[in-house]
Amino acid sequence: MPRPMLIFPETKSQTDRKQELNLRQTSRSKSKTNLSPMEVERVLNRKRSAAYIQAMTHLDAGAHMHNAQLVEELQEAIRREMPEIEIDLGPIGIVAKCYLGAPYEVHTLDMSGGIIEHFETFRTMPQTLERARKLATSGFYAFIEVYHHALRAVKEDGTVAVLKG
Repeated sequence: MPRPMLIFPETKSQTDRKQELNLRQTSRSKSKTNLSPMEVERVLNRKRSAAYIQAMTHLDAGAHMHNAQLVEELQEAIRREMPEIEIDLGPIGIVAKCYLGAPYEVHTLDMSGGIIEHFETFRTMPQTLERARKLATSGFYAFIEVYHHALRAVKEDGTVAVLKG
């Protein structure tokens, strides 16, 4: 005979036990902190929406560099795209090919400082973002999401390729 997984105090009625169990399950499903590592990976690897791609590919407009409200809108687009993920599990930055022309090669959105910056071919980016430079300049991807332990290369159609390490 199987043993019960949950043991409730004897003083609780069957109805009270069911209500307590339902409350636990409801709070667990709503909480961002209770996602398993596999669930986090599933969210991070899912196809990106057209609205999100459009927001991230308009970094070349240049106005974002001096407009804190536009930077906040980009950060909000990331939060809307992955609402299940806590901010510290989201991307630490976005790197994309820059179309402003020479000498610029890539541009970045640094999530920690909320800074958009365009980098020339000769200037090194912060180490956490530099590892995405080759992918960004390849032209195969719309942009690269940089995470602490992975890069997620996002194509124009929203599909995501993951590179760990």
